[in-house]
Amino acid sequence: MRAPITFTLVFISACAGSGTVSFNEVGKTVGTDSISDGGGTATTEEAAADWTGSTLRVDTPSPGEVLPYGEDSTFTAVVLDASGAATDFTDLTWTTNASEWTETGADFESSGLDVGTQAISVEAILPDGTVLKNAVGGVRVQHPDTGTYVGNLAVDLSGEFQDFPITAACIGAAIVSVDLYGETAIGQSTCIVSLLGYSLEAVHDFDFEVDEDEVYGQVSLDLSFFLLVFEVVGDLGDSLISAAWATDYSGIALEGAMELSRVTTEVASEE
Repeated sequence: MRAPITFTLVFISACAGSGTVSFNEVGKTVGTDSISDGGGTATTEEAAADWTGSTLRVDTPSPGEVLPYGEDSTFTAVVLDASGAATDFTDLTWTTNASEWTETGADFESSGLDVGTQAISVEAILPDGTVLKNAVGGVRVQHPDTGTYVGNLAVDLSGEFQDFPITAACIGAAIVSVDLYGETAIGQSTCIVSLLGYSLEAVHDFDFEVDEDEVYGQVSLDLSFFLLVFEVVGDLGDSLISAAWATDYSGIALEGAMELSRVTTEVASEE
C-alpha cells in the first residue's frame, strides 16, 4: 500500500515585517519534528540532523530602508544552525514583489531594483530538502535626490509706470518635489504682492527637469490679470535646490530667487 505524501510546516516567525518559513519533503527531519513515511527515508539521520532547527536571517537591507536607484546596494543573508551560529551555506535566491529582479548568493551588490516600495524575499533549499524563506518589507528604492524640498521664494519688482516709480516685493514659502527617478522637480509657491495700490496673489508654478546637479525649466508667475513665464537654470545637490531668474516686462524689472532644503526623502505620490 502506497504511503500518503505528507508535508510538514514547522514554523513561521515574524519580526519587523519579516519571518522565516521552513518545510520539507517526506522522510526529512525539520526543526524538532521527525517524519517518516514508514518505508525508509531519503536521507540518513545524521545528514538530516545537520540542518535541524536551521533558520534564515536577512541582514541587509533592513525593513523600511531607502536604497539609491541606479546605484549598487549590498544584500546579505545567512543560514543559521539550531544554536544560532552562521553556516557556510550560500545557495540563496533573492526576488522582489515589484519586478522580475532576481539574484543569487549570500553576499553581493546589485543596482537592478526598480523604483518603488517593495518586499525583498530570500529562499534557501538546504541539502536535506528543507526550504527556508524570509523577507523584509517596506524597502524603498528611489533616486538619491528624491524627496520634498521646502524653503523661501523672494520676488522683487522695480521700474516706472506712466512716470510713476514702482517698487514691490513678494516673499512666500515654496514646495518642490523631486520624483522617484530623479528626473523632474515640480512644485508651487504663493505670495502676496502690493502693486499700484492693489494686493495681488502671486502664484508661481515650477516645472523643472533634473540633470545630475542641475535643474532647468520654467517658472510661471500668475498675477491674475497676466501670466509671465521665465526660463530658469538652478542647482541641485547636498539636499538643496537653488534657482534665480529675471526679466523685464513693459519697463518693469522683475527678479526672483528661491532656496529650498529637503525636509523628507518621501514624495506626496509614488505613481
